Amino acid sequence: MEPMLGRVFDLADAGPDDAARVPASGEVHWRLTLAGACRRPSTPAQKEHRPWT
Repeated sequence: MEPMLGRVFDLADAGPDDAARVPASGEVHWRLTLAGACRRPSTPAQKEHRPWT
């Protein structure tokens, strides 16, 4: 996985705070945070009728 360090794909399109600043060492630490939500329907889905089972 190669992270994109900023909000724009091309640095030519970047504004003053749209791209990450990488130090001279070339090493950058970053954290990826994912959040999700699962909504359950208020009524359960009806089971599919399978006469062969």
